[in-house]
Amino acid sequence: MLTLKNVKIHQGLSEETYCYTATLYLNGKKVAVCSNHGHGGPDDYDWVSKQAQEETEAFVESKRPEGDSIWCLEIAVGDLLDDHEEERLLKRKLKKETLFRKPGETYERGEYSTVVAPFDGRVKSYLVGKYGPEVFILNEKGV
Repeated sequence: MLTLKNVKIHQGLSEETYCYTATLYLNGKKVAVCSNHGHGGPDDYDWVSKQAQEETEAFVESKRPEGDSIWCLEIAVGDLLDDHEEERLLKRKLKKETLFRKPGETYERGEYSTVVAPFDGRVKSYLVGKYGPEVFILNEKGV
């Protein structure tokens, strides 16, 4: 599994791509420090070894979606950065809002109905009373 840790995205410096630095791990083992200056150029990788690079590239290739001719390590890392940023924004929202999903409704990834109030027992009682015990409250589960 490919993961990122120590992610630092510099929004003010991001122009065409994320300006970031992160540590890249493959199956829990550090394989590289990656970064991008945010000007639209390719990512930079400082590999711990040639073997780590080869194993990582082979792993990413094995995860290529069928029929995808442009899949590569940079796209895989970009997807991980998108996930990281989505999680960061959700955590921020959870501090001031209650995010939930109504039973029987279809939501896109990352989409939630919102109560503009911090989550507490009163908000939970309101949501359960209105939508039933099947209402999914993200604040209870965490991100």
